[in-house]
Amino acid sequence: HRDLHSFPTRRSSDLLVKYYPDMGRSYNPWTWTPAYSGVTTGKNLLGMTCLFCGLGSLWHFLNAYVGPKRKERTQRLIAHGIVLSMVIWLLSLANSMTSTSCFIMAGALMLMTSLFRFGRRKAFVHLAVAAIVSLTVIALFLDSGGSLVSTLGRDATLTGRTDVWKAVLSVRGSSLLGSGFESFWLGDRLERIWFLLKERGIQEAHNGYLEVFLNLGWIGVTLLAVIITTSYQKVISAFRRDPELGRIRLAFFVVAVVYNFTEAGFRMMSLVWLGFLLATMAIPKSIARVKTIEALVPLRSREATSNEEVLNRFSGAFLVAEDMTFGSARCRTYRIF
Repeated sequence: HRDLHSFPTRRSSDLLVKYYPDMGRSYNPWTWTPAYSGVTTGKNLLGMTCLFCGLGSLWHFLNAYVGPKRKERTQRLIAHGIVLSMVIWLLSLANSMTSTSCFIMAGALMLMTSLFRFGRRKAFVHLAVAAIVSLTVIALFLDSGGSLVSTLGRDATLTGRTDVWKAVLSVRGSSLLGSGFESFWLGDRLERIWFLLKERGIQEAHNGYLEVFLNLGWIGVTLLAVIITTSYQKVISAFRRDPELGRIRLAFFVVAVVYNFTEAGFRMMSLVWLGFLLATMAIPKSIARVKTIEALVPLRSREATSNEEVLNRFSGAFLVAEDMTFGSARCRTYRIF
């Protein structure tokens, strides 16, 4: 089915994790606990892949559930229900708490805006997004005791992320301009960070906003804030025009904002960054304001019997004409763009 475009990736991960462990999992070199990666190169990347594929399947599942009861409705519900069960199973194995938390919060937002009428109101959407972001910030940065984070099976250091943040800030470059685009994790600075952390191999700050600051300074952070603000306005406008498509765009936007609190997702080839771009992509007004004018004109009518006459009526428009038959009446449909 065309809606199950990501099914091979998830199914392949299932097979590698369960039946080919040498390829689908590795072991932590310090604790020797298994780390599942599936068809990806690490557990966090597996979690990220399951996150976006799972949200896509959840969106299709909800559209089929609230949609008209057609013949293929049950088939779509079963198919995407199976895919969602695979995604949940892989997320539990990957133990990527960032992806799991984002999936729960974005999925809950999609459920509220799909199943309840009040969920489509603009005020509720603003309140829900603000609550998700605020709760995340409080749990990660304002809860000094780590009681909220501990409920997710993590300690107050966020699995060593706070130590990484302190180390990278101690060797940062210019606060205004940063170290240059994708230039922070290079040379002697990288060796210095590894010495401070007493661990080699780390090449990201595990915080997308901090990563932007390290590479581009406050100028980059300011530009990113402007992009997020204007993009949110576009997402809300899209949700008001088309709630069905707007739900998945809103979910991707929320995921991008929250995910980057503990992972570096504002990168060129990151799924989070690509999802953010797809969610916030704006359609030019000349294309968005497409007008479909149903001008069912009887062919025998003298008012408009040719494409030229209709074009004269709608000057500067693009015309698509189609002859149609309704019982014994023959009509011509003009679509004006």
